Amino acid sequence: MPTTLLTLDVSLTPYMMQPGEYITLDEGSTRFDEAASAMADECDLFHYQGTLYNMPARYGLQPPFYCVTRGRYIGVFPSYIWSVSSH
Repeated sequence: MPTTLLTLDVSLTPYMMQPGEYITLDEGSTRFDEAASAMADECDLFHYQGTLYNMPARYGLQPPFYCVTRGRYIGVFPSYIWSVSSH
């Protein structure tokens, strides 16, 4: 049975900028492991000046938002993520 490797697409263009430029990371690579570790639920992953950051995958979300600048998960997160995970 053939093994299917996972891939991750990471955006190299700033959030909300079109058209987007992406790189694809293959499972097993060092960068794949780093990106998979930094990726948060319901977010798209972006790369800027050596830093991976998350932005909401959906548009039109209502505030408040949390801006996290340090730690494992960096980025802007909608508040409902914390209200669901705390129960």
